Amino acid sequence: MYYHDNMKKGSVNNGRLERKIQLGLVLLLAILLLALCLRIADFSMFKKSPFFNNLFLDSLLYDETAQNIAKGDLLGEGPFYTGGPLYQYVLGLIYWTLGRNFNIVFALQILLGVFSCFLIYLIAKRVFNQTVGLIACFMASAYSMLIFYDTKLLTTSLGITLLLLFSFFAIKASESHKLRDWILTGAFLGLGSLARPNFMIFMIPAIFWIVFTYFNKKTYLFKVIPAFIISFFLMLMPIMIRNYIVLNEFVLISAVGGGVLYIANNPKADGANSVANALGRGVKGPLEQIKEGKKHADSVYGYETTYSEMSNYWAKAALNFIISQPKRFFWLMQKKFALYWNEVEVPHDFDYYFFKHNGWTLGFPLFSFILIAPLALGGIFLSLENWRKTLFIYMIIASHFLSLLIFYVYSRIRLPVVPFLIIMAAFCVWRLYKLALSRKLIKLAKTCTIIVLAFLFVRLPVVRTSFATGHHMVASAYLRNNEFDKAIEKFKESIRVDSGIAHTHIVLGKVYNAKGDLDKSIYQFEEAQKIEPNNYVVLCALSRLYLKKGMLEKAKEYAEHSIRSYSGLAESHYLLGLVFIKKGGYRKAEQCFKEALAINPKHKDTRFSMAFTLSELGEKQKAKLLYEKLLEEPSPSPKAAYNLAYIHGEEGNIDKAITLLKSIEDTYHDKYNLHRSMANLYMRKNLPELAELEYKKAERYKKR
Repeated sequence: MYYHDNMKKGSVNNGRLERKIQLGLVLLLAILLLALCLRIADFSMFKKSPFFNNLFLDSLLYDETAQNIAKGDLLGEGPFYTGGPLYQYVLGLIYWTLGRNFNIVFALQILLGVFSCFLIYLIAKRVFNQTVGLIACFMASAYSMLIFYDTKLLTTSLGITLLLLFSFFAIKASESHKLRDWILTGAFLGLGSLARPNFMIFMIPAIFWIVFTYFNKKTYLFKVIPAFIISFFLMLMPIMIRNYIVLNEFVLISAVGGGVLYIANNPKADGANSVANALGRGVKGPLEQIKEGKKHADSVYGYETTYSEMSNYWAKAALNFIISQPKRFFWLMQKKFALYWNEVEVPHDFDYYFFKHNGWTLGFPLFSFILIAPLALGGIFLSLENWRKTLFIYMIIASHFLSLLIFYVYSRIRLPVVPFLIIMAAFCVWRLYKLALSRKLIKLAKTCTIIVLAFLFVRLPVVRTSFATGHHMVASAYLRNNEFDKAIEKFKESIRVDSGIAHTHIVLGKVYNAKGDLDKSIYQFEEAQKIEPNNYVVLCALSRLYLKKGMLEKAKEYAEHSIRSYSGLAESHYLLGLVFIKKGGYRKAEQCFKEALAINPKHKDTRFSMAFTLSELGEKQKAKLLYEKLLEEPSPSPKAAYNLAYIHGEEGNIDKAITLLKSIEDTYHDKYNLHRSMANLYMRKNLPELAELEYKKAERYKKR
């Protein structure tokens, strides 16, 4: 039995059929127009927010990479750090052809969102009927999160469209049996995986779907599977070649999957996108997270790892957590299960609830997960009697759900499954109507019971929401625009709403530090440490701040605490070394710097401080070698040149010392002492006139 409005062939005359088709077309166009208007309205509100031109996290990384691509840097450096590379290249193409104009980008994304609504209609119509297709299209056009993410500089819209194209051609191919349709199925899945790498999991339902379709037709089976797989990998091939050229190793799409797996599965994981300490808690964004993760892997292995080795290291760390803490892991799986099916849209880059509260478009009575999810479960129950027709949709939902159980759950990463839930929800609405008309009360009651129970489950208080994240994001936007006072007020507002978010205290502490208000900065970092006692970012910041204030014992205390929390960080050992320098304990300082350089031999501040320490210990030649190596680097340190000039002066190499000081005349910050030193050197060369000129320059800077 299939679900068609015309149950008997020839029972509807041509006139009625034509009017029905015309009515369906009019309704479809009206619904798509509604989708367009809602997205344009949301964009007009977003454009007025400080986020429009002040990008951050993933959006910032996409934009920066796209700008480089538009300039001709098609390969870039390192692995792809966030999402998939396709969106960055699409953005780069837009920037190259039309310029870096966000109005154009969002206009195209809005059209993509409307096209996705049309694809949902086509899939629902093919699986069920036109009426279900129209209901599904209406739900998608007015679904709040689809509208919300269509107007954000993220890969979400592109990924959803490609996933729907893959699904449409997979269902179409199972009916048309055309090899061309199977090739398109593989191609769109490949492109979708380049937009969101976790879409690769849909290879499993796709191959199962092919086997299910041609189980009794082996000749078709052995043609279709190779064609599907080849077309899939052909889409990935350019990125695989790029990765081999840049990384000098075989990488399918991204080389950071292990790091992502560990973020999702570690002793402190909460089911959402919480960043583990070793991967850089408190850092600015995805790029910094992975850099910190690589530093840690390098320190453990004792050499500079490849990105694949780094990824494998973190994957093993995640597996070790699962094996060693099965109870904690089981709790984590339960939490992810509840988050996946919960009404709350867990924020990541953008806080939906903050935008909803501050913009009238999202305040409309739009469709949301709390309504769609229970209806979808009801639709799944009702469609089981014809499961062969809906099997592919079941598999898409199940595969996506399992993939997020492996990783983590938040609103943007859950959204790709919503179109398929919408299709099942639309079928549920249509079928309930038919059951009510035919008075099939028992099945109607069973379905309604499932929907009510699902509704209650979706409503469970799994996670607490507030506007704290939204205020933090607004503050960050102001900060990037150098509007420090506005940023501080918004950070304070975020803390008033929820004082238990360490990252807000950290960023506010950094702002106060940049403004020179050390006491307020220390207060914020100490508040952050109360929340996360062993956060090395906080501990190192406090050590630095107390060093600035000259409170050496407190600086020493926090540096040692940081080393106890995480010994594999060069910064902690470096700060402890600075404390010993201030105390005059140069041998102890030397030992600290050795430990720091053993972890990170390229740590420039440590190398400079080691040179200074060796100089103070009388090991001038070793100090000179270190200073000279620092001056050979692309961005040489003026202070290293100044100190090296001082050593040359002590040794009687007056000309070398003067040459070095002249080379940093425009860049050295302490121009008073610079010119006094040059004056003293000229006096030693018996050049009093030149010395007099330098003394006069020094006096002018002293007055300033």
